[in-house]
Amino acid sequence: MRKLDDVNFGQDIRNLRAEDNVISIEESEKFMIEKKKKEMIEKFGELIKFVDNRYENSNIAKNEEQLGEFKKHNRQILELVIEEGIKRGISDDEIEILVASAVLHDLCKGDVAPEWAKGIDNFMVAYHGEAVAQEIESSEELQAIIREKLGDENFDENIKKLQTAFRSHMGPGVNADSLGKDENEIEDSKIGFMAKMRRGINAKLKERGMKELKHPLPEKGDDISEILLAADMFSLASPGGVQKVLKIRSLVPNFKKEDQELCSEYQNDGIELSLGEAALISAFNSGNSARDMFENKNDQKWIQKAIDQTESFKGFKYGVDDKNAELVNAQVVKEKMIAYEEAKKQREFRERIDEAA
Repeated sequence: MRKLDDVNFGQDIRNLRAEDNVISIEESEKFMIEKKKKEMIEKFGELIKFVDNRYENSNIAKNEEQLGEFKKHNRQILELVIEEGIKRGISDDEIEILVASAVLHDLCKGDVAPEWAKGIDNFMVAYHGEAVAQEIESSEELQAIIREKLGDENFDENIKKLQTAFRSHMGPGVNADSLGKDENEIEDSKIGFMAKMRRGINAKLKERGMKELKHPLPEKGDDISEILLAADMFSLASPGGVQKVLKIRSLVPNFKKEDQELCSEYQNDGIELSLGEAALISAFNSGNSARDMFENKNDQKWIQKAIDQTESFKGFKYGVDDKNAELVNAQVVKEKMIAYEEAKKQREFRERIDEAA
């Protein structure tokens, strides 16, 4: 059998067959992915450093753990988009644009909100995609780095592709078309974490007479935007992403209030639920909403893998301080969710009988 490092990458080694005594398709694809990751991390090192510097000089840096999580997330998304891009067979040029989008997608997340949005909680969490889309159009420093990495040819078109990817990388959090409703008509229980946050922010913007924020789905055929969104949703639905959601929900008063209300709902049907368990149910709902907003079945299957990992995880922590945090077992929470749905059905059945009597 020929060694992997002897393979000529001028040919598509994914077509080499195991029965020809070369290497298997799976081995060749895995080797291509690892080789491309190393190559892209080296090529886009300056852009990665640009983003790291922004984080280190923003509000994110006030919390060393949070700073580390942001950098870790960016690296995860970078590696995920390379892996998925190669699996989908997109061109090398598209992979480079995809890598640039992954490196930059959260650039502005730790920035201070613009003056017109001051006082709106979590504004930059929802607005950062639009913010970076605007920045790559106006920043000469950033454009110079992008031009060096992606080249002069089709530069303006590449900038537009990046802007489109940034604006859609969070997605709407719900597939309103599949439910046959306007997004604002859908009840909170059927929308994701970010969609709920955006709904609250838009209410504040409306009070100020301002245009509401939109997180669109990528257009069909836009592989760059779709892969970036799918990678971000995979991260959200994975154990690491869910742990971040639990920490946020333990800190934000509105989310704590929602979780307390959910505990009361469960208790009314005889099921004891802790705040951490309620927060995890919200995270589960966000993961499911992230999966369901995709029409592409392969995207749905990919995100379902992350959901499966999360649902079998036993060591989630709810609270600001890890030492005193509540430990939350996902399997126990899933059992309580099933028990609640069954109790709810029985209660509603009894209510219908009482009404008919």
